[in-house]
Amino acid sequence: MRNITIILAFLALLATQAIAKNTNNNGDLFLPKEPSSKSSPSTSNTNPAQKISNSQPLTGGAGHNEPYTETEYQSWGDRLANSWVTFLFGFVLIIFSIPFLWFNERRSVEVSRLINRGAAICQEAKPEIVESDLNGELVHICGKIGNSKIIHDEDFGVTADNSVKLRRVVEVYQVQERSSSKTKKDQIGGGQTTTTTYGYDHVWSEVQIDSSKFKDARFKGMNSKVNFICHNQTFVAESVQLGHFKLNESQKQRLNNYEAITLHSTIVNSFSRRMRELINKLNWGSPNIYVDGNCIYIRQSHSQTPQVGDIRVSFKRVPCDMVTIVAQQSGSSFEPYDIRNRDFRLKSDSETARLLDEQNRNFCTSISQGCDSCCWTCCCCFKCMDTVLAAPSTIDWIYAARMTKQEVFRAEAKQNE
Repeated sequence: MRNITIILAFLALLATQAIAKNTNNNGDLFLPKEPSSKSSPSTSNTNPAQKISNSQPLTGGAGHNEPYTETEYQSWGDRLANSWVTFLFGFVLIIFSIPFLWFNERRSVEVSRLINRGAAICQEAKPEIVESDLNGELVHICGKIGNSKIIHDEDFGVTADNSVKLRRVVEVYQVQERSSSKTKKDQIGGGQTTTTTYGYDHVWSEVQIDSSKFKDARFKGMNSKVNFICHNQTFVAESVQLGHFKLNESQKQRLNNYEAITLHSTIVNSFSRRMRELINKLNWGSPNIYVDGNCIYIRQSHSQTPQVGDIRVSFKRVPCDMVTIVAQQSGSSFEPYDIRNRDFRLKSDSETARLLDEQNRNFCTSISQGCDSCCWTCCCCFKCMDTVLAAPSTIDWIYAARMTKQEVFRAEAKQNE
């Protein structure tokens, strides 16, 4: 009888919360009346994008400075259901975190031992001479790189000499949505009300922002006429020399010490025919094209305030400077050095490695046995962890600075901590 009473009381509480949720929409019982889930803006013909500068947040136009808000009520029963979902999700995470930590620790140990082994066998090489005796060996080499050919962006006529890479960054002036939420719990009943406030700002963005999903109808679709006439692009030098050596493609891609390029005002006269045709397709009449610092601006008008759809193009380069490389010498170039294929396998290096391999085999055996009795999904997850967290077996490092061999291996060991 006592259990039945408790059950009935629990059901009554759930019914009370349901009534409170329903009546709250009409502003009647239990809860104070909340703001409407959608603010109803007044009619205005003013375009907000033309009245707000780049550094100010957007509003709904003249007389519409109130932010747009949405409210959502969640009863105690809904919160309880969500808590169970969160609990189950957390329980699954705890189960899979144990093998994840094991795989991660094993990877850290293997990387540490690879670094130590590499430091022991690495030899010094000089950029002024290609020593045939070092071919196929792990070498440390340091010097200043160079590129005799000019890198050229033909669309805008921008060039970069003695550089590894030239990068074009294209941005368009758009409207971006931001949101912030506040949650208030009920004093009686255990429910809670979440109020979400949405704001809108002008930003220069490298990607097109989808304004069709904006919450506030006053700003929905404001980016619909945005047109990227070109996109970001990186131009890489064909040949970058380090003395008598040549950097491989992977090494050139990993050099990212960019610096801005200051453009001259006459660069607007160097646009290609293709680029001028793309600008004409914007149908802006006589667009305002000018240079400011390291940026080319392509704007719809001569007003001081940018408008949605205006384009800004900037350029930066990776200069040819001092680099340090630790990799396998392959003729007059470099390639990744595979330690495990050089008969330096972890299991034959020391007693610690032997124990590590034994633990690895035992763990994998237990996983295989568990796959027979456990679900197929768990087995796949464990194998995915083993693949994703597998320790690298090769050394191919490049730093945009002058570093000794000891400094390079010390830096790699610090990253592995």
